[in-house]
Amino acid sequence: MRIGESDGMEIEARGGGSAAVTYIGTVRGRPVTYDAGLFTLEDGTVFDFRTFIAEVRAGLVTFASPQIEAWYATTVQAWTLTLDQRRERLAEVLAYYVQRGARVESRDVTTAIIVSGRPVDHWMHGIISFFTYGLWLPVWLIVAVSGGEKRKTIAVDEFGAVSEL
Repeated sequence: MRIGESDGMEIEARGGGSAAVTYIGTVRGRPVTYDAGLFTLEDGTVFDFRTFIAEVRAGLVTFASPQIEAWYATTVQAWTLTLDQRRERLAEVLAYYVQRGARVESRDVTTAIIVSGRPVDHWMHGIISFFTYGLWLPVWLIVAVSGGEKRKTIAVDEFGAVSEL
C-alpha cells in the first residue's frame, strides 16, 4: 500500500509519477523513502515505523509535503494505544509473571516493578558457617551473589510493546 491510499489520495513519488516507493523527506539531512512498511535512507539503512517516529520526535525529520506529514500523523494516531489499553496490556503481562511466582512491588498506569526470588537468610548461613568451622562460607558466598530477590521494571509503551529493565 502506498502512503495515502487509505485516505483516498495518492502521494506523488519524487520525480513526478506515482510509484510504490515514496519519497518522504529527509532524516538527519539524508533523503528517505517509504516502501512496504519500511523506511530506507539512500545509503541502504533500513528502519521501521517506531524508529522513524523516534526520529520525528527528536526533530530530525523534514517532511517533503503537508500530505505526507498528515499521513504520518494519522498513522501514528492509529497505532497509538490509549492509557486504558496500555493498562490492560500491563495487567496481562503482570498476570504472566505472578503465575510464575513473582510479586508486584509497585505499579503505575503503564509501569510496574516486580520481584522474584526470596531474600538470602544471612543468619542461617552464618550459623551453619560457624558450626562447620567456615566450610560453608563458599556456599554462602555463591548464594549471596547469585541468589536473593531480583527486581525488574516492566513498562508498556504507547504502541503496546513491553520492555523489561
